[in-house]
Amino acid sequence: MVSADNFCSNIYDFGFFLVRYAKKIDKDAKKSLVYEEDLVERRRYSSADGFINDNFKDKKTVNAVRCFLLMILLMLFVIVLGIFIPEVSDIALILMALLYLIAGICTGLFAGMGVLNTFKVFAKGMAGISASAVLILMGISVKHIIVSGNIMDTLLYYAAQPLSGASPYSAVIIIYMIVLCSNFFIGSASAKAFLLIPLLVPFAQMVGLSNQVMITAWAFGDGFSNALYPTNPVLLICLGLSTVSYPKWFRWTFLLQLIVFMLTIGFSLFAVFINYV
Repeated sequence: MVSADNFCSNIYDFGFFLVRYAKKIDKDAKKSLVYEEDLVERRRYSSADGFINDNFKDKKTVNAVRCFLLMILLMLFVIVLGIFIPEVSDIALILMALLYLIAGICTGLFAGMGVLNTFKVFAKGMAGISASAVLILMGISVKHIIVSGNIMDTLLYYAAQPLSGASPYSAVIIIYMIVLCSNFFIGSASAKAFLLIPLLVPFAQMVGLSNQVMITAWAFGDGFSNALYPTNPVLLICLGLSTVSYPKWFRWTFLLQLIVFMLTIGFSLFAVFINYV
């Protein structure tokens, strides 16, 4: 899973980038990389507009929808609080997914689309993300193969060997690259910390890096690439729900990721220079 820190870093990272792009598209929609795909999606779901516009003229329906929305939000809040309860935390994501499923189907019914049309639209949506489900399974299989083959620790051990005898400036870059590469195979920040930190701490101390500098390099390597790697299930799910293919997403964000990479390398080297503690 993606940690809260990683999620926040990605939000700040893409905030300015997205606003700038949105302003450009607002002036000329044809400049969008997915302009044609968006037209297809608009035509696909335009059949629901007539149901929605007619049905929501009824005040009773509007009041019922407001109550339903309030109930859904309350249940989501309860599930989020339940994450802190061990018995609930293991099934919290399943409950949230089930709640979204119920909310989506009920929304179609409230819109007056009827059971048949609602499930037609639901089936179209499921078909749209089916390819992403296969990609997610393929991404998860990478870690499964490595762990099942009992080579994870071996890979991590030999990946950390270049730190031996390296200068502090070289060491911080090596740490950054180790975590950056590991993030392709292990998306979970907590799992990477469990596997890598015990190996990196003694190596960092051996070359004179403070723990703060080592953790800074680790956080940089772990955070931003989650929005680029195709092995990140959250990214694939979001792309599957939209009209954006992964190749177009990669082309759109690659320059930004390259800029972030150079900036974080610079910050890491600066942390070594000032002996950040």
